[in-house]
Amino acid sequence: MAYVRSRHLPIEVALPAMIANPPEAPLRAEAAGDPATLADLVEQIARNGDRAAFARLFNHYAPRVKAHLLGEGVNPAEAEDMAVDVMVAVWRKAAGFDRRVASVDAWIFRIARNRSLERLQPERRASPCATVARSKSPRSLVRAAAVGC
Repeated sequence: MAYVRSRHLPIEVALPAMIANPPEAPLRAEAAGDPATLADLVEQIARNGDRAAFARLFNHYAPRVKAHLLGEGVNPAEAEDMAVDVMVAVWRKAAGFDRRVASVDAWIFRIARNRSLERLQPERRASPCATVARSKSPRSLVRAAAVGC
């Protein structure tokens, strides 16, 4: 296979090569929607750090995640970045996947939704002082005084 195989490289380094050189055996049409096959791929990633399984999963889900994000109103460039972020999160969180609790679709799109909320609502991460500087409402000024801004 043409993509990077080294287990010593973090997935973020190997990912561009995986995208540029997809695996030779993409998911067959009948297997693409098979929940058992998809769950098997996630479990291979969790057990062995299987990059071939990840590449197959990436090629199947990254375009779908990007389309989902575009449907939520994310601009195309940001949707592309967020789709890659979601797939890296899939790699990192594969051990937490449980096929008895959720399908792979539900699990991956939940990760995408959470990433979307994190990116699109930066106020949540802002400090109380930064929020006060933007709003200047009496209520936020009282809160800011309470925390020492």
